[in-house]
Amino acid sequence: MIRAMVCRFVHELVDVLLCQRMGVTAAQLETFDILHQRDAEPGKIPWFPYHRQHIAAQAADRALPDELEIDWEH
Repeated sequence: MIRAMVCRFVHELVDVLLCQRMGVTAAQLETFDILHQRDAEPGKIPWFPYHRQHIAAQAADRALPDELEIDWEH
């Protein structure tokens, strides 16, 4: 359980760091999230305010389960 939480934390950390670097604000994210609550995975929408950052974060957190021996489907 702890290792799975670590993977999720890494994803969120990468998201935040890349968003800050690219100037994406929390207000932009909240507005988009509210408008797209019914979408299963809004981060995969190409015009999502932090689409590129989300994809990079997924790559980071998908590399960890194998190394941490977590059987975790994304």
